[in-house]
Amino acid sequence: MLVRTPNAHPMEACLLDVSPGGARLRIPEQIAVGSHVRVDGQALLLFGVVRRCLPINGAHEVGLELSVPLEVLGQLQKLNAAFTQFS
Repeated sequence: MLVRTPNAHPMEACLLDVSPGGARLRIPEQIAVGSHVRVDGQALLLFGVVRRCLPINGAHEVGLELSVPLEVLGQLQKLNAAFTQFS
């Protein structure tokens, strides 16, 4: 999974936890609190704002507030699947 910010290079991330309104990641470098990020995974795309970034055991643990709740993303994914059936 990759974390992307507007002003930095993409970095590998490990998703530790996810809830309808937030996510917790482990990343190798610090990201400034307030930064907008995009998290890309194989079957996951999240957009959020960094609410905390703490150094833990040689890495950083990031808490994100999601810009689009997971329920909405799930609904969009279902709608997209329905449209692709007609193509």
